[in-house]
Amino acid sequence: MAFLVLLAARLFMLTAQAVVRVVGEPGTTTTAGFLSIDCGLDGSGYRDAITGIDYVPDGPYVDAGENHVVAAEYRDVYRKRYGTLQSFPPGSGKRNCYSLPTVAGAKYLVRMETLYGNYDGRNSSSSSMEEYMFDLYLGADYWETVEVGWNVAYEAVFVAWAAWTPACLVDTDQGTPFVSVVELRPLPAGLYPTVTPGLSMNLQRRSGMGASKSFTRFPYDEYDRFWWPMPEDYPHWANLSTEMTIQPDPSFAEPLSILQTAVSATGNDMVLTTTGLGSPRYKTTYSFMGFIHFADFQNAQLRQFDIYFNGEKQGPSYTSSFLVASCIYNPTAYKAVNRTYNIILVATTKSVLPPMINAIEIYNIIPNSNPITFSDDCKSSTLYFPMIFFKIILVSLLYMHGA
Repeated sequence: MAFLVLLAARLFMLTAQAVVRVVGEPGTTTTAGFLSIDCGLDGSGYRDAITGIDYVPDGPYVDAGENHVVAAEYRDVYRKRYGTLQSFPPGSGKRNCYSLPTVAGAKYLVRMETLYGNYDGRNSSSSSMEEYMFDLYLGADYWETVEVGWNVAYEAVFVAWAAWTPACLVDTDQGTPFVSVVELRPLPAGLYPTVTPGLSMNLQRRSGMGASKSFTRFPYDEYDRFWWPMPEDYPHWANLSTEMTIQPDPSFAEPLSILQTAVSATGNDMVLTTTGLGSPRYKTTYSFMGFIHFADFQNAQLRQFDIYFNGEKQGPSYTSSFLVASCIYNPTAYKAVNRTYNIILVATTKSVLPPMINAIEIYNIIPNSNPITFSDDCKSSTLYFPMIFFKIILVSLLYMHGA
């Protein structure tokens, strides 16, 4: 007898820092190499009281634009860095770039955040926010399309090709481009081994699983990655947690607080499917990469399962290690056909415990252009790739003994 539970949640890349606590054990207290730009900030920089990150004005990094302040009701809710922004109205040019200092061959995380905050006084209704749409480019390469209406973070991991990297806002004639925060974080060469000079990744989702509703970033993640909690609790998931110390995977350096929570199923067997669905406005086929983080802190019985990306089994059955994290991924990108992809965990017949998952990261591939032809590429037409919306489907098979 099978019992099917379908659970869906539309997960956006929302920076819920205004209402979500940042918790965990600090991984480091150094911000060496961090560049944090508070766009539109007048005067001198400042240090964020919670993270200890130093923010600077954007004057030295961008040539055009107008400084603006968001409406008072937003300044009262959001952190200081979201209180101002830089907009690029008509007359500023179609493409405006922040010149970020980099080292050729080094690996980086770059993040741009947008909070509209009714800075122009036009937000008389919620529908007015939908008027703003523009593109982000990483150098000559299309990165993402910004659809305004929320406080949203756009993040990419890349290998720099020169002593500076342009992070660009491109006007697509659907509203004035603007940006609230630009951040650059150096990464070790061994982190995210799939990222190479020829392959950059655009973050679509990075979620810690389990009961925690806390947003995690620096200093709990030493590289200042954003980890969002799951948006809601699901009645047929078991929330697992521990206070024991867990060794992270050296290729991903997961924060301790992320590894200390997980979800599993309450039944005897479990198939956990994570499915992404792209917007129908964009192309039906695109490339994605999935990274599944596991760290077992229940060592009493065997936990073993198979992992499938788009129906393809990933190597041998995975047997979890006690208090040691592992990340399962394929070094080759997968195609999301008909705008969908799926990642499935299936318990083996030997397993006593169902699969568990601590965290998940989903990226789509940024198509790389030849940086040598950057000046010509800047004149090319805008490319579009899918914006991703997520649903989580949990299929729990509960068998009656003796049936």
